Amino acid sequence: MAELTAGWPPRRWARKRPGSGVLSARVCESERVARVLGVRDAAILAATAIVVRAAWVLHTSNYQPVRDGVDYNRLGASLALGHGYVLNGKLTAFRPPGYAGFLGLWYAITGVPKSSWSGVRLAQAGLGTLSVVLIAVIAAQLWGRRSGLVAGAIACVYPPLWLVSESMVSEALFVPLMLLAVTCAVVVSRRRAGWPWVVACGTAIGLATLTRPVGLVMLAPLALLCAAGRPRWSRIAVLALTVAAVLAPWTIRNWTVFHQPIPLVSTEFGETLAGTYNVLSRADRAQPAAWRIPHRAPPWQPRVVPGYQHLYARLAHANEAQRDQELRAAALSFIGAHPSYLATVWKWNTLRLLDLAGLGRSRETAATIGLGPGSATLAAIAFWLLAPLALLGALGKTARGAPRALWAIPLLGYASIVFITTETPRFRAPLEPFVILLAAAAICDIARRVARRSDRRSSLGLQRAASARGGDEGQELGHDRP
Repeated sequence: MAELTAGWPPRRWARKRPGSGVLSARVCESERVARVLGVRDAAILAATAIVVRAAWVLHTSNYQPVRDGVDYNRLGASLALGHGYVLNGKLTAFRPPGYAGFLGLWYAITGVPKSSWSGVRLAQAGLGTLSVVLIAVIAAQLWGRRSGLVAGAIACVYPPLWLVSESMVSEALFVPLMLLAVTCAVVVSRRRAGWPWVVACGTAIGLATLTRPVGLVMLAPLALLCAAGRPRWSRIAVLALTVAAVLAPWTIRNWTVFHQPIPLVSTEFGETLAGTYNVLSRADRAQPAAWRIPHRAPPWQPRVVPGYQHLYARLAHANEAQRDQELRAAALSFIGAHPSYLATVWKWNTLRLLDLAGLGRSRETAATIGLGPGSATLAAIAFWLLAPLALLGALGKTARGAPRALWAIPLLGYASIVFITTETPRFRAPLEPFVILLAAAAICDIARRVARRSDRRSSLGLQRAASARGGDEGQELGHDRP
């Protein structure tokens, strides 16, 4: 950690100017120290974060995986038992392999759980703690040690982060991988590291993409960050080749199993797209543009989506890749026939992402990752309290000092989900670290303004005191004259 945060500012900024002498060297050294998040700082943040997260795991020891978590648990158990990436007795690529691979590794070490998942959730608490430290490191690299401590302190206790990180969903692994990639790119952009950091960044992007395919949208912004210095094109090439190398084994495996390429890592994109772009979602007045399962009607869904059940019946004997391709084509055809529906999807998914579509909807979507109504309400209120501060930070001077490519990551992440489906707090989890960074920037801006006003008042007080002393001395001199 000390190696990661030391060595600021870049060398060319710390060179002595003509006539600067020892004073300039001392100023440069003080600035460097001010921008270092030390081992002690990181340890304090990590200890606080792990206590909060472990306490939540122990408080919810009866947690059970639901919905997507059930599939991930089965895939992890299958990997741990040596049966391969198998779901319901068949080789699959429906779920991305990253999080299932993490579960499989943990189960291989500790055994497959039967009734309690507290062990793996405590391991995820460790991943959540890593996310807190990385958020603090990124803020310190961008704006200094104090900003890093503020961002880390917020991340320690911010409920949406630890509620998601201890749930059995892919975001528990995706968020720390994303932050690791961002940290490496920021280090490279500050000209403090070389090729190993570029390779580490590419590896983190690749693993994040295997965990959630949306991770691939980070490649372009992080490539711009890594290309801040020279050689530029070679850094971009190394980054892209590293990402491709990480994705290659899974891509080859899918080609071998399904005999056709799977462009988006998994075969779930077609079903996800079809679940939003259909007649039933478009006509729903209670929950406009809400996602639903296309081919069947579970208890929370009143009816089967018209049209798609016939497509599934026709593809009953097709493999996953073929079904995914057909569903994507059907959904895109629906978009072509109803292009204005895109605006409806964008509007309502944005409201849902901000928890502004009603607490009932927030509680419903939180239940899909095993969170109760109280947890969903807590997450929504915490976001509402922090979001205005983040908006203030986005308009402030501190945030403008960060590379613009950094802010492209949450914007692209937002665009990649808002036209498909959103569930809070889960799908907002990759955006939360940037909300925290902006909130920390706002606090730093406010603190700076308060300090300036205090300095001005102090200087005015000193000037008035000096003037008063000068007047008194003049009066005394006048009395002493003969």
